[in-house]
Amino acid sequence: GFTRHRYSFVCLTLPLDLPGTNVLLFVLHCHWIYRHRFFYGDSAEYKANDPSLTHDYSDEVWAVDSIPDRLAMAASFGAEALNFKACDVLATVRAGTEGRGADVALELVGTSQALRLGFDSIRPGGTVSSIGVNTDAAFPFSPQEAYGKQLTFKCGRCPARHFMEKLMPQLAACPAEARPPYTRVISHRMHLREGVEGYRLFNNREAIKVVLSCA
Repeated sequence: GFTRHRYSFVCLTLPLDLPGTNVLLFVLHCHWIYRHRFFYGDSAEYKANDPSLTHDYSDEVWAVDSIPDRLAMAASFGAEALNFKACDVLATVRAGTEGRGADVALELVGTSQALRLGFDSIRPGGTVSSIGVNTDAAFPFSPQEAYGKQLTFKCGRCPARHFMEKLMPQLAACPAEARPPYTRVISHRMHLREGVEGYRLFNNREAIKVVLSCA
């Protein structure tokens, strides 16, 4: 978690049968469910693979990417996977929403192209959520466009500590076989000394999620 002026790191004891990766991924996903309620999946640089988006929170989820492994992962979680290099994403979304557009677009650590696609995909009065660190210097849509579309725009960090205290007991009480399969997005587990190689894999889009550990 964090305070107003400085970071505050607090230890949290986990049950022996509850891996730390399960807790971290569960907290991150539940934060966005709590904050946004309904979802349209849009990803050009990240994992279009959140199972929470397809369970009880939305009528339909489109996951947009061009990497085959990511598209396959998204489809396995119940999303309709769209390869933006092979289909007309905007036409697909409009056809699936009677011409209105999506309620919400999630841009997941993507580029300006992904953020613009999310903006173009939503209906008037819709929401765009930029999740993760977008390193572009400016938005790909103007204030006038946002005003004209009645846009709600959200971004920022997940308050992990706040949600962890609330959600960890629920996750711990859930039988192991019934826990959400969030760790499926982890494609590589590596030692910390292999961090350079792990980043190379991620940077070259050869990995979905890399976990580094000291063990």
